Amino acid sequence: MSKPVSGARKRPHIKSCFITAPAQVDLSVVKSVLQERNIGPIVAFELPSRTDSLLAHLTSAITKADLILAILPP
Repeated sequence: MSKPVSGARKRPHIKSCFITAPAQVDLSVVKSVLQERNIGPIVAFELPSRTDSLLAHLTSAITKADLILAILPP
């Protein structure tokens, strides 16, 4: 097995991905691919209801995510 090149960057381990998309977009394939790679999808419109403000709840979810994926309408 070869040694890593000195100074080469190590990829960070991604455990979660915050996904935001228009409500009508089917995210089943994206979520499935993430789960196959052991990355937990966090979907904006699937977040549980809380008594906090929506902004605080979304900010918390985004802050905890290792990766953010935004799907924009065409």
